[in-house]
Amino acid sequence: MLISKNTIPMLSLSILLAGVTASVEASFTAVGVYDENTTQSNTVDTIATSDANTNQLSLSSFTTLVANAFSSGQGGVVNFDSGSLNGSATIGGTVPYSDNFDVLFDGGSKSLHVFDGSVTNPGSSPANTSGDYAGPGAFSGRTPISGSQFLVQSVNADFVFNLGTITGGDPGEVVTAIGGTILSRDYSVFSSGVSVTATVTFTDNTTASAVSTLSQGNGTDDTFFGFTAPSGLGITKFIIDLSNNAAYTGMDDLAFVTSVIVPEPGSISLLAAASLALMRRRRSRRATLCHR
Repeated sequence: MLISKNTIPMLSLSILLAGVTASVEASFTAVGVYDENTTQSNTVDTIATSDANTNQLSLSSFTTLVANAFSSGQGGVVNFDSGSLNGSATIGGTVPYSDNFDVLFDGGSKSLHVFDGSVTNPGSSPANTSGDYAGPGAFSGRTPISGSQFLVQSVNADFVFNLGTITGGDPGEVVTAIGGTILSRDYSVFSSGVSVTATVTFTDNTTASAVSTLSQGNGTDDTFFGFTAPSGLGITKFIIDLSNNAAYTGMDDLAFVTSVIVPEPGSISLLAAASLALMRRRRSRRATLCHR
């Protein structure tokens, strides 16, 4: 089990995420291999992040980290071949889209809730959608890096992955590393290159980013972004922002690692003192009421 320390912001996060509820419209089962080449020969072409940069991970480091985490029931890879979005809304009557999904890992005993969280846009096409996930499937001009399917966008070119609660997880278990690959595409929008910015938000509301340029060409510039949280912090959000909002492409092999975050001794003492003060206040109030 991976153990790290954290301060009170982690506790605030737990309270916040506990209140997030949604109708789950998909479940994907995590696997242990990132960018597999047994059934899919296409592989990652560009690595946008580096171990030399704080809070970033290279593909080799991330691949090993995820494989080990999967074996210990603390993460895995979503290759989008193990399930599909099953929301009632569709694009063109065929491709389902949704604003959330669950990832099953640790043999199915745990699930990570992932949601878009974007504002409903009644004037968009498709109409009345609050989600940005569509498919998954095999769509023209792009090739997945694992299996035969990948996730696409429904409303705009960006991907927003809010990381919610881990059902069945250990107390304090949160996502502490995340990575994904944005797929290059045979599409004129990419002919002059599209800037891609990947950003993660940590539990103390600080962020880390990496930028790369996605060029035209199916299977020629599939770009990996990987991040790890600072010691004692978790990751709450992973955003892939494309500079051209018409640059629809795809995401494959979204993967994550979880760790158990425990408060530092000073934080525990502070919480204990606050709880004790609250108990004393309640007892004093009860005593006052009894003497009235």
